Amino acid sequence: MPANGNVRLWTWDGTKWIPLSSQLWKGILDSVQQPQGVVWSYGTGQAGLEGDELFAATCAEEINGNEVIIVGSRSHYIRIVDKATKEIVWDYGVRGTSGSAAGYLYSPEKVRLLDGGASFLITDVDNNRVIVVNRATKEITWTKTGLSVPRDAIPWDAAHYMMCQHGTPKKIMKIRISDGTEVWTYTTDMNTWKASTLQKLLIGLPNQSYGGDLLYGCSDGLVREILTADSSTKWQYGGNLQYGWDKGEVYQNPQSPIGILRYGAHEDSPGTTALTIIASQEESRVYALVACKAKVWQIGGMMPHDPGGGLERAGVDVQDGLSLSSPFFVSVTKRGNLLITDYTKILEVVPHLIPQRKRLEVLMHHAYTTTNDFVDSQIIETRSFNKKNITISNTHATASLDWKILGSPDADTWIEVKESAALAALTAVNELVENPWAFIKLQVKSTTPDTPATITSWAHCQN
Repeated sequence: MPANGNVRLWTWDGTKWIPLSSQLWKGILDSVQQPQGVVWSYGTGQAGLEGDELFAATCAEEINGNEVIIVGSRSHYIRIVDKATKEIVWDYGVRGTSGSAAGYLYSPEKVRLLDGGASFLITDVDNNRVIVVNRATKEITWTKTGLSVPRDAIPWDAAHYMMCQHGTPKKIMKIRISDGTEVWTYTTDMNTWKASTLQKLLIGLPNQSYGGDLLYGCSDGLVREILTADSSTKWQYGGNLQYGWDKGEVYQNPQSPIGILRYGAHEDSPGTTALTIIASQEESRVYALVACKAKVWQIGGMMPHDPGGGLERAGVDVQDGLSLSSPFFVSVTKRGNLLITDYTKILEVVPHLIPQRKRLEVLMHHAYTTTNDFVDSQIIETRSFNKKNITISNTHATASLDWKILGSPDADTWIEVKESAALAALTAVNELVENPWAFIKLQVKSTTPDTPATITSWAHCQN
């Protein structure tokens, strides 16, 4: 995304964010009063239909630095609030009432700015349509009907919109504005991975694109970058079906990366690496990855809370700061901050003020039944943590299991950190790993052939 006077961008030096224009930030940092760089917020944190309450907020975009447009999906209502006063200065839809007639919406999910906010491209999900609404007149000036559960629509070029839908057939499609004709279709893996959010990438901008021009996030657990000219995949994160039963902060296994944003490159800084920012609704976290898929920062998160493998929303405990509930969307403000849409609240966060994580707890196995051969657990990324305490629990009444720990600098080359050891039935063991491995995984198998045991394991990491 180029810096153009409306948006200021960042570079990541491997340890922290650096604003590209220090003058832009003069006076801004003094306004940071909330945890983890929050400089502005809206919403009460309680779902509702009154005042500043939000009900299933699914999208927020800043307009000209002074206003924010917010979609309340379950309230069937879109509002624009003044950032200074937080007063509602424009709205569309009847709050709390669904409909398809003029002035009504039915579970809208996304809104995109057209002409700088003079009009809005609205994805009206349960009306199975995408519409353009003029801000000044509130008139619908363009409509695409006959869709099947549309989830997002973005301006693509002067002649086309790009859309995605979850219904039948599941697909991404380019629509010609002049007559509503579908001129390009992408259906690869859509029965497994359903696109929920779209972003156009600029191939000519150094390091924003990894070779593709379209980035999309799927609620099922995949983020993918493609080149629309030939529908080829240029970069992918997730898509791990093997461990789809689990929820946790494991490497290459996002649970619901609904919100996606490629951000951080600059046309004058060819050595920087663009970040892929992911809002994962089910995991209650927003995090950023570099091209090699290493995580550089995170807000919020989930953690196991009992040996049975349950999970709780614990952003404060995990992050020692800001907690998130159900983050759904991320956009960029005029100042270069991130605007996070989190179900009942909107948060503007300064990226380079997000601190390093101090603690992480991740499930590696969840009631897994061993086999005769060593099988990998989920991989956890531990590069920023000094101490990794691995807990292994054999919950089987009679059978024992064998286990070992492996470490890796790159999630590709693995070295045995703890040699194989046996764990008897109904016992548990803790193993502390202090070497600076970037990635850790377990391997387990049945001690006695054809006599499976049951394992639950997790890692507790801290600095």
